[in-house]
Parts: sequence; structure tokens; C-alpha cells
Amino acid sequence: MVVLRYRPNGGASLEALSTNGHIERARRSVGREVLVLALVFFAYLGMVRHFSSDVPGGSDSWGYVSEAMRLSHGRFYEREHVLSRFGLPEDPSLTHPLAYIEKGPEETVPTYPFGYPLLMAFAIKLLGLQAAFWVTPILAAGVVLLTYWLGRACLGRAGGTVAAVLLGVLPNFFFGAFQPWSDLPAAFFSALSLVALLAMPAGLPADLTLGAALGFGVWVRPNLGLLIGVVCLWLVWRREWRRLFRVAVAVVPFLLVEALVNWHLFGAPWRSGYGELPLGGPVAEILARGGRHLLRLNVQQAGVGLVLFALALLWNRLTTARRFLLTGVFAVFLGFFAAYRIDDAWWYFRFLMPAMPAVAVLEAGFLVHLAGPGRLRRLRTAAVALATCALALGSHRYAERKRVFSAKEGEQKYPRVAAFVADQVEQPALVLAMQHSGSIRFYTDLPTARYDLGTPEKLADVVTRVARAGGNLYLVVEEWEIDDIVNRGRSFLLAGADLLGDVKPGHVAVYRLNPANLAGSFAPEGSGSGAAAGVAFDGGWLTTGGQWRLHGTGMVRLSPDAEPEVARLCAGGDALVLERRGFPAASVAAGACTDVPLLPGPAGRLAVSPLGGKATTLPPVRVSPVGAIQFQDQLSTAYMVPQVAHLQGMRGSLWKTDVLIVNPQPHPLQVTGRFLPSGRDNRDAPAATTVLAAGAVLTLRDVVRVPEFAWLGNSGALLVYAGEPATPCATAECRFLVCSRTYNSVSGQESQGAGEWLPGLPPEASVAGGHASFRDVPGSGEARTSVGVASWTGHAVHVRVSYKSTNDDRGGVQEVTVPAFGHVRLGLGTHVEQIEVEVLGPPGGGWVFPYASVVDAESGRAIHLLPDGVTPGGAGGPPPLPKVLSSELRRDL
Repeated sequence: MVVLRYRPNGGASLEALSTNGHIERARRSVGREVLVLALVFFAYLGMVRHFSSDVPGGSDSWGYVSEAMRLSHGRFYEREHVLSRFGLPEDPSLTHPLAYIEKGPEETVPTYPFGYPLLMAFAIKLLGLQAAFWVTPILAAGVVLLTYWLGRACLGRAGGTVAAVLLGVLPNFFFGAFQPWSDLPAAFFSALSLVALLAMPAGLPADLTLGAALGFGVWVRPNLGLLIGVVCLWLVWRREWRRLFRVAVAVVPFLLVEALVNWHLFGAPWRSGYGELPLGGPVAEILARGGRHLLRLNVQQAGVGLVLFALALLWNRLTTARRFLLTGVFAVFLGFFAAYRIDDAWWYFRFLMPAMPAVAVLEAGFLVHLAGPGRLRRLRTAAVALATCALALGSHRYAERKRVFSAKEGEQKYPRVAAFVADQVEQPALVLAMQHSGSIRFYTDLPTARYDLGTPEKLADVVTRVARAGGNLYLVVEEWEIDDIVNRGRSFLLAGADLLGDVKPGHVAVYRLNPANLAGSFAPEGSGSGAAAGVAFDGGWLTTGGQWRLHGTGMVRLSPDAEPEVARLCAGGDALVLERRGFPAASVAAGACTDVPLLPGPAGRLAVSPLGGKATTLPPVRVSPVGAIQFQDQLSTAYMVPQVAHLQGMRGSLWKTDVLIVNPQPHPLQVTGRFLPSGRDNRDAPAATTVLAAGAVLTLRDVVRVPEFAWLGNSGALLVYAGEPATPCATAECRFLVCSRTYNSVSGQESQGAGEWLPGLPPEASVAGGHASFRDVPGSGEARTSVGVASWTGHAVHVRVSYKSTNDDRGGVQEVTVPAFGHVRLGLGTHVEQIEVEVLGPPGGGWVFPYASVVDAESGRAIHLLPDGVTPGGAGGPPPLPKVLSSELRRDL
């Protein structure tokens, strides 16, 4: 370009000013930007690939990878080859693996949408199976670049950089990038849609790109149809009718293909493989789920995410229209998943990843606005840069706490379990599984069926016919699946099963099933309608024609949502040994009977074995409500409830304790409770008394707020004994039962948790001068573990707590002095695997009751544990009692 200028004095010479230098500098600037973006792309891709899983394992990863393998061969359908191996007709309603559903009499089709597996199928077709595991990392790095592009177009380079950083370090973004899941592919097409709408020059290419991105996004995840609605409203509001038409022309073919595939696979254009979506519920629950998602955004952005988002809505460099658009994108996804009832872990925030590019640009707009023109701009710019780095660091630290960067190791259990199963089974074999039903097929040639499908009667019939055809039967379950088996009425599978091994980490058990117990449903006898519902008998139990046998150790356990029960055990010709966590072993003489309390969760399970370890025949076990206690030798006249609380905890939790008291006597019984507040000497303790009618069952709700105990403390222990406060009754006529439930009253879960119950502990269950062991403490991620110690002793007791972490065998040791009749609680942090509690003194001994609690930080659920290994000390004689706290002393406290 040449610009001609006449000199002011009218001279005839011309001055040619060339702008070629400016153009060249602009080109160089763009070239450097492209180079930097390419370097960022490949660096982020390399980082993600380093931490990514490259094995299909759980339902999502196995489902997507296996569907991609089918599509790479050009088919959705696949015929089952399971029961036909044993000469039986196929029944995919019982045998389809996780992430598939039955189609017709012999075939299965994928549950998941086909868009993401289609991308993986192209990669598999071109470069082999391992190429499938590069798809998500590439798309994740692409989302970061698209977010930069969107932010740059709306806010400039600084805004694009801030937006890309805020998105790229989100823990759930990492988590989705490291797994072969559809969350990040959906976010890629969402981000591409916003770029085509707001960043690309208006015209036919941008509109076709927008329509294709929206359409393919629906293929990846059908709920991206929400984004189509937002885009259409935007174009209608702006009266861009031509653009709306072009976008519609581009997106409609994708929607037609989606409808045809759904019609072909699932019977109707509007149906999907998920069936009926778990949407809706009471308004209060929907609002609570939406609130939890917002809190997850907050904690994943260094605890200030909500404040940052709110400020971005009020002050922003973005125009008001664009601010409303990006907020609308987030709002529709938040509203949809607030109504989606699957929400019990922190990682479900990944469902909102398609909306996060919009959120990141919104937040970047606020930060860039703070660094806008005006006074002290350089200082404000530096402050914004530091704030962005602080947010990124906070997100990274949260990801580390959640062990996001160890997700790769977690998926390795699936091939390990499959290899162990392949090594243990004897062919011909049928493996029953649920969580591992797909991965076992993928890594072995073993046929699998689902223990959780069909009715219990149908399942029992099919596996019995497999056994008669010569098939060996196996069951592969994770620890949490045992409760699922009980709840579904399939506990007969575990009757007489032999445990072949326990694969760790993950505690995946492999059982060989006993065909003799599969002909009919295994159900214990109950005294009354529904008395035995939710009871599982596994291990050494056998039953044929109403005759019960016990070979080795048999377990009796309740389902998670059951109420406390009692199991009536009668020994046959051989004595029985009874073991419960936290209690000394007890015995039942030959021909005698006893009633043993059962509670949901690990603290309430009962192990029964014949004396000497041999097999024995015994009468049927009866399971009854706690009010039906007849044999009282397992009861006591005094108990320690080791923890009670009315306590505000972390993240808005409120812990309360309910106490259940049962009087099995044929006469009224007076019962006294003594509250022992935490952290103080309780040689003077308050007393509350009540009289229970004959056979009465009393539940004391929120026991710490009983008027006699109120305001003396918000946590501690509780002594409960028969008789007057100063004159306890220790005769057999005063025996009764106590158990407690300590729970988070504001937990996001609607039902009680299995691990919330603890039995009351009699004096003989104490640890005095000995030690207690907690092995295989459950919990992962941010599950917080603590140890509590309650003392029934009139002097201080010194206790040492040592623990080992799952992280490189690290742990620690803490020593504490428990005051007289006192209670202490020690926080041990996260990732605790084993705990040892040792009573150091004084030499005179005492009565000490340790317990452990594991609280899941996301759901608020708790599991309370009693020791599974106890070495008692030598405290002799009846335990002492504290003095009754006078009203004068109570006022002083």
C-alpha cells in the first residue's frame, strides 16, 4: 500500500509511506501465537496421555471401548455365546454384560450413545486398539485450545489465556481426560459450537461448523440437545433468521441419524439405551442436588469458585448479551443434572463439563475486567495473574487430594482380576459378575452372566441347569457388591461358596459356588412377616430340604437399609463359636440356643463356626426383630456406647446419635444413662433415667440433646446400665440390649447408611492393658478417618494410636491421655489402611473402648468400626461409676 501526501508548502515531491512493515509484524505475531498454541497443545496432550488409563475396566471405559470395537467391524449387534456352551438356549436378559442390553432372543446392543465410540472406531481402524485411548486426550487438549479461541475472540489474548487455564486445571476436567469417557468429547463439541457461534467470522463456514458440532455433540451425548435449544434462542433473539436456517440445515441430518439409530436399536426415535432416565423427585431434592453441583464448582476452584462466578455475572468485560448466553449454557446443564438423581460422589460434576468452557470464559471476563484501563493498571494486571495462578494451584491440589492422578492405577485392577479368575477357574465354567462382567469377557475367553438380572428364581434355575450340564460356577464381586446381592434376594449364591482369593487393591472376591444350594432360593426362617428380609448367609452355610449344615465359618449379615435384628442360633450335636467385631468370642453349647444381636454394616456382622472347625448339622437359623429376644446370655446389664454426638462437622455436616434400648424382661426395667462429654474429667457426670415396660423397644433420638445432658457438651460417650444412678442392678433379671446409630443428619443421601450402627459394648469387650487392631480400614479419596477412645475408668489412661497409610506405607503415631470416664477423638487424615490402639497404662488397668470412624467427604456417609483384633488386659472386678453430677455443678459447667 502507498499513501500519497502533498507537502504543506505546496512542493511537488511525494512521500510514500509503506505499511508493509506493520503487516509483516502482524504475521510474525500470529505465527508466534500459533507456535505457542501448538506447543501448549502437545504439552497438554503429553501430560494427559501420561496419566491416562490404557485399559478398559469399569462400566464406562469397558462400554465405550467395546462398542468402538463393534463399530470398527461395522455392527451394533452381537450374538451371545454363553449358555449355548452348555447346551442351553441363550438368554441375553441374564447374560448381557454391563453397558449393554438385550436385543431379541440372542443378541445384545450397546447402552451408550454411538458418537464417541465412532471416533474411537476410526482410530482403531486406522492404528489399532491402543489408538482408541488417544481419542479423549486429543479432544481434551482440543477443548483447552477452543476455550482459548473463544476467550480470545471475546476478551483478547489475556482473556483467552485465563479461560484456558481455569478450564484446563479443573479436577473433573483432569479426571475425564484421563479416562475413556464421553465427558470431554461432549465438552469438545460444546466448545466448538460456541467458537463457531461467537468467534468465527459470520458466514456459511461458521454456520455449517456450528450445525455439525451441535449434531455430532448429540451423537456423543444426547443431552447436548440442550445446547441446540440455547443456540436457537440466541439466534431468534438476535433475529438472525438466515443463520438460523443454515444451522438447522446442518444439524437436522445428524438428528435424523440419531433418531433412526435409536429406532433401530431401542424401538423408538426418542428412546435411548439408558431406558427411563432417573429424572425428577421432590423439589427439595432437586434443589439440593443443584446446590451440591455448585459447591463442587466452588471447591474445585480453590474454594472461591462460587464467588468468582457470581462476580462474573455482575462485572465483566463481556457484553451483556454474551454474558446471558454463556450463563444460559451453564444454567440449562445445571438444571438438567439437578433433576438427575444419580449424584453420590464428587466426580459426578463431570456431567457438567460441556458447560465449563462457557463458565471459564465468564470468569475470565471478570478477571480481565479487573485489569482493564485505568489507574494502577500494571499492579492490577499482576494481581490478576497471581490470582489466576492461585486458582490453578488450588484446583491442582484438590485434584491431588482426590487422587485424580492415580486413576490410571485404579483401572489396573480389572485386568488383574481377570487374570486371577482365568487362573483359578476349571473349565467349562460360567462366571457370575456385575461390575466385572464386561472386563472378564474382554481379557479372557470366559463366558459371564449377571447375578443382578432377572428374578432370583430364574437365576437359580439357569445356573442350576448349567451345573447339571457339567459347568463349574464362579462369582466375582467387589466388597460393596455383597450388600447388593443381599438386597436383590440372591444371597443363596453365597451359601456354601468357597472363597478362592481376594484380589487387591479393591478387595475383589472370587468364589466357587456350591451347585447343591442353587436348586431353590435360600431364605432363613423368620418369626413374622418380612422378619428375615435383607439377611445374607454366606461362607460355610449349606441347606438342603430344610436341613442346615455349617462347614467352616459362616457369616450372617444384614443389608445396608435394614433395622437391627436378632439371630437365634441353636447348636446341634456340636458346640458353636460366635465371633463379632469388638467382642470376645462366645460359644453355644451343644443342644443350646442363643439370641445374638445383628446390625447393618461391618460392626454388626456375625461369624459362626463349629467348635474345632469341623462340619456340623444344626437347626435352621431364625432372624427376628429385636423385640423378640428370648435367650439373654449374649446380653449385659451395663454398656458403653463409645460415641454420641450432636456436633457440627466439616462441609455443613451435623452429626447426631440415636440410641436404641430393648427390655426383653417380662417386667418393667429402670435404665440409667450417664453422658461422658469429650475432653474432660467426668468423675462427676449427669444422669438420666427412664423405665421401660416389659418387652419395650425405645429409641432415643438425638440423645445428646436429652434435657439432662443438653449443653454439657456436643460429643462424647454414654454409659447405660440397669438400675438407679447410684445403685446399678447386675443380676440376670436386669439384662437388656443397647445399640446406637451416629449419622450425618444433613447427608445428601435419603436412606441410612449401613456403617452408621454400633452395638453397645459390655465391660468384657473393653481393652485394658492390651491393644486393638483395625485391619483393612475402608475408604479412599478424601474419606477422613478418626479414632475415638471411651474410658470406663476412674483415673486417666494413656493410649498410643499408630496407623499406616495406603500411600507408600506412610502413617504416624499419636499418644493421648484419656481423662477419667473420658472420651477423646483423634483425626488421622485420609488414605488410612490399618490402625493399632495400645493401652499404655497406668499399671492398674481399666476399661477402654476404641472405635474408628471413616467419613466420606462427598456424600457425608459414615462407617463406624469396632476392632477386629483385640488383646484384652487384666482389669478385674466390676467397673466403677462416676458420681452423679449435682445441679449446682451442672450450672457451673
